[in-house]
Amino acid sequence: MKMNGCNTDCLEKPLSRGFGSLGRLIARYPWWFIVVPVVLSIGSGVGFCFLEQRQIMMFENEFPSPGSLLKREGDFIRTHFPMNNTEHLSTRQLYNEGSFASIIIVSLSQNLLNKSKYEELQRLDAAVRSLSLGSEIHFQSLCALINGSTCFSANPLLDLIQNGTIRTNITYPMFQNRVFLGKYIGGVTLGPDNTVLRAQALRFVYYLREDTEQQLVNNTKWLNNFIASFPQHLQMLQLKSVQVKKSCFFLVQFPPQCLSPVSPALIEHFLQKLVGPHADIFCKKFFVFFLRWAGLQEQYYLFIFVYYYTSVSLQKQLEEDAKRAMPFFSVTFIVTILFSVLSCVRCHNVRNKIWVALFGVISPGLAILTSFGLLLMCGAPFAITAVNAPFLILGAGVDNMFIIISCWQQTKMRATLEERMAETYQEAAVSITITTLTDVLAFYIGIMTHFPSVQSFCIYAGTALVFCYVYCITFFGAVLALNGKLENDNRHWFICVKVNDTEESGQNTMYQMCCLGGSFETSEGIEIEHPVTVFFHKYYGVFLTNQWTKLLTVVVYLGYLAISIYGCFKLQGGVDIQKFPNDNSYLSQYYTNEALYFAGYGPRVMVVVTSEIAYWEPQTSKEIESCMQKLENNSYVDKKFTESWLRTYEHMSKALNVSIITKDGFMNNLDIIFAYFAEFKQDIDKEGNKIKASRFFVQTINVVGAIDERNMATQLRGIAASCNIPLFVYHPIFICLDRYALIIQSAVQNMIVAFVVMLVVSLLFIPNPLCSLWVTFAIASIIVGVAGFMAFWRVNLDSISLITLVICIGFSVDFSSHIAYACFSSKKEKTEERVIDALHVLGYPIVQGALSTILGVVALSVAESYIFKTFFKLTCLVIAFGVLHGLVFIPVFLTIIACPRWSHVSKVKPLKISHQPANIMTELERQRENPIRSVQKDNLSGYSCSMPDVLSTSIPFTTCYYMGWKAGVFSIFHSEKFPQEK
Repeated sequence: MKMNGCNTDCLEKPLSRGFGSLGRLIARYPWWFIVVPVVLSIGSGVGFCFLEQRQIMMFENEFPSPGSLLKREGDFIRTHFPMNNTEHLSTRQLYNEGSFASIIIVSLSQNLLNKSKYEELQRLDAAVRSLSLGSEIHFQSLCALINGSTCFSANPLLDLIQNGTIRTNITYPMFQNRVFLGKYIGGVTLGPDNTVLRAQALRFVYYLREDTEQQLVNNTKWLNNFIASFPQHLQMLQLKSVQVKKSCFFLVQFPPQCLSPVSPALIEHFLQKLVGPHADIFCKKFFVFFLRWAGLQEQYYLFIFVYYYTSVSLQKQLEEDAKRAMPFFSVTFIVTILFSVLSCVRCHNVRNKIWVALFGVISPGLAILTSFGLLLMCGAPFAITAVNAPFLILGAGVDNMFIIISCWQQTKMRATLEERMAETYQEAAVSITITTLTDVLAFYIGIMTHFPSVQSFCIYAGTALVFCYVYCITFFGAVLALNGKLENDNRHWFICVKVNDTEESGQNTMYQMCCLGGSFETSEGIEIEHPVTVFFHKYYGVFLTNQWTKLLTVVVYLGYLAISIYGCFKLQGGVDIQKFPNDNSYLSQYYTNEALYFAGYGPRVMVVVTSEIAYWEPQTSKEIESCMQKLENNSYVDKKFTESWLRTYEHMSKALNVSIITKDGFMNNLDIIFAYFAEFKQDIDKEGNKIKASRFFVQTINVVGAIDERNMATQLRGIAASCNIPLFVYHPIFICLDRYALIIQSAVQNMIVAFVVMLVVSLLFIPNPLCSLWVTFAIASIIVGVAGFMAFWRVNLDSISLITLVICIGFSVDFSSHIAYACFSSKKEKTEERVIDALHVLGYPIVQGALSTILGVVALSVAESYIFKTFFKLTCLVIAFGVLHGLVFIPVFLTIIACPRWSHVSKVKPLKISHQPANIMTELERQRENPIRSVQKDNLSGYSCSMPDVLSTSIPFTTCYYMGWKAGVFSIFHSEKFPQEK
């Protein structure tokens, strides 16, 4: 093979030959290639019985990554400060979220700290505590304890109500200088000395023990029962002030003497319409206005909302979202079938491709069934994100189908079935192999991330693509072969009976339209092209290669690149859990009100001293105090609510005149502080006469959303790292920082590895380094575009969008590699002609593939889940930018900095053409007139031939002969007078 320029075709030739042989084999034995995939798919479907067992927690915020800083810090705290939720639970000492149920009670108009409300608050609390599941799983047996026997109070105020001491002035946020009320009371109006005058919101939190694995299992069962039955139990209480209405509860209570022109039923109707994700904010403004307009006075009604949440609510919500998404796949499957059939339908009773298109959609369906079933049987973890994979695989599989059909339609109609299948597979081999390989590698590279949800998606999607590729070249190829046999026999596409090619006299018009074959070939002996294909060839390609169009395209690309780079700098990172629930779910309602009423005070952050230090030495004490003051001076910290056992110990020692400046004095007198502040005993890890570790607490404020969480964690960790004392700051919320760092690390790592891999694959399959570089350039350009426009669409860089970047790496290769390879392998002389030729052959299949992929995920656009909506948005971005590069940017760039033509053929010019029809000549005459060694005659174009195919002969003009078929005419060429290119 002679080539101009540098070429790397070590795989292209053997792959094409192998596929040609496979095409012949499938043409001979098509039924085997249909039966085996179907049987394998049915057998693998048994694996779906294990689906429930393989499901894993998707929400990574609950689990630090192995080896991460937060994981090491958490392990240190578990070792030195173990929780004791059986004897004495303290919420400030929790080193994880824990197992709990929570309810928020909101009044938009009145004070909840009112004697008239206490009884109903107690009944509400009792309703939660009475929830049980059977005789063994009930709240009293699961609750976290204080003093070894009493369940931890859901709200400190409930104890005051129970003891009748609620009349005591309540200070906020620190009550009696020991109990922090910031997370329990919200919407507070303060009076003198920080006393609470009124509160619009209360939060009850019911913590459960986590001592054993069985308790964790029972906790999950009780919490699931809480989610399912709490609204019904609340309704059964028939509380005067609280009534259940879907995801929130309310009742308007009117005094008997109130006379109004508007009925309570009408007001109730309006209230139901107002329930929504922002009901509180809207109701507060509208409802008061409505009541005043109705002639009612605010002091005569009580309007209360109650929202609920548990530690398993988010995971349960995601699982329910996945179940709700399953029916969408059926819709997608039907829509994809309709699209494929409509795009492949031809106005011909023999050459119609309806059955081919139908089974072309069934092929990826079988691949999904096989791959998912086998992975589930093998124990592969299944996260909710993997539910997105079938939608994507369906579109990708149909893309390969369109490429193969396009290659089939370029074959000679008068060739044998084996020859047509061989040529089809030879032409499609590199295109579908390089795109599938790059997609699969991109997904398998994604397994290197630290996120279980991303790993699960990549495993299932990558494996499904492998089977999709295998079934496309076997199952679908066999269907194409059977359809080709019908075409060669001139049989009707639907009823499979032979039809005539010429009109029959005496038959009506309908019969002529539905029951005749007719001619459907061009002068080149191939099928008549689709109108869209003609458009790309005669109009679009010519327009795109115009000088002014190319200049405009370059300007547009520079604008696209500038906007994308700007967007990349605006891209936000981090997982915002408030986005995950559905807008109308009870979770969304809870998060909204939590942010509205309880965001003023954030988490209490631990400051942990990690080694044995001399606390009694003045210099050490001064270093600790200096570090604590640095933390307290941070904008996210309120220093008035710092808890330091060392400060308290020093103050008490001075008040009691006790010396603690020696080691013995310091260690022996610790019992003094423990007698007054028993909770400090859990903050000191004392072993003999040594303090192995200790901890303090600082109170954060104004932490709203993932960005504030990340900024707060970054700043506090930076301060801790600058201290001279070995210490760190810790709270489970810091996982947002670690996850953000891992997302950035995973994204960069995947991109670098993927770029290298994609470049190598391109060099192996596209026999020209410059074209391979163009394909790699397209990957980088598309990724920059997707990342930049994510910021404009307000999509954060989280685990869900990271999946899309993985998809982007693989799918961005598809369209650009198709065009680059077609342009490179075109036999045209001029660069513009090669680009037009590439668009002619692959323009319509690229459009079909893009539309099929979009249709594959379009059903997710109506899903309420953040995961599915984000997946749909970003997949659309990937496909849109992929098509933009494949059909606009890359073709133009190829004409500016062109790939050299692949001169793998020897060119000869025709000297004499015999117009004698080929079927008149005998086989002996053909062999004598054309001494060509076992060549596929219908593969030859009539104008070029590779040297190994032409043999010398004893006939006078002996250098070489060339035979080609064109419209049934046998052509002979003299090469002696027209030397071949060397």
